[in-house]
Formats: sequence, structure tokens, C-alpha cells
Amino acid sequence: MQLFVESRCSCYNQYPVVLQYNILGSGIVCSNCNLLRYVKFPVALMKKISDWNVLYAKVYKKWLDEDKGYKEIFDVYSIVNRLGLEIVNEMGVFKKTYYWWHVDTMEKKERCPVCNKKLISLKNDYSTSHKVCKECLVLVNDVE
Repeated sequence: MQLFVESRCSCYNQYPVVLQYNILGSGIVCSNCNLLRYVKFPVALMKKISDWNVLYAKVYKKWLDEDKGYKEIFDVYSIVNRLGLEIVNEMGVFKKTYYWWHVDTMEKKERCPVCNKKLISLKNDYSTSHKVCKECLVLVNDVE
């Protein structure tokens, strides 16, 4: 029995990618369609992305299990977020990349959680819109 169906991006590499936790393990999605994007990165970088995805899964599970009282997922200084931002900078050498910042579904972010500068809209071809910090390379869902 297959639990998850893997859907792949078909946006033809024209949009930035996002380092985002993914239960399938890749951690890389398209900023336009939010589907898995396959980008060739060096093996060492792919290993870092995979390791980060495993770490994020543990933090995310704690957040879910502790009735959303676990704050590491939102902490700018947490290991998972610091590591994610470092990896995004490495990925950016090869492909424009943003770091998906976890926000509460009811929280509307106007400022970057890292530097506190105003976020700007990043439109896409679908109904989901995002806001980004061009300096920190953070991307958040734009809650309407």
C-alpha cells in the first residue's frame, strides 16, 4: 500500500526553489507550484539537505506531539533553523533558494523572523502566495 504519491514540479526550472521539510525526504520544492523539485547539487550538499530534513522531521513531530507548545520550530537561533539557513546559502550558489519558515496557520507575517525587515510579496501562478526576505532568503506563506 502506497501512502504518499510523489508529485513533481513541471515549471521548467524557471522559479527559485525552497528548502522545506518534506515527508518524502527531498526537502526541495518549487516556489511556484510547491511540488518536489529535482535539482542537481553536489553530493555533499545533498547529504546536508537530507540530514536537515531528518532533523526538521524530529522538531516538527515534537511540535505536533506537544500540542504546538514546542517553540524550537519558530526559534531563529534553533539548530534546525540555523542549519537550514546555512544550507540555503550553499544551495544559492547553484540555484536561487529560499528557506521555508514555519508559521502558525493563523499568524500573518509582515516582517522577516530573522532580521525584522518588511517582507515582500512573491507571486506565483497558483492560489498560494508567499512573502520573502531578499536578504535572509526566508519565505513564509502569506496568510490571507
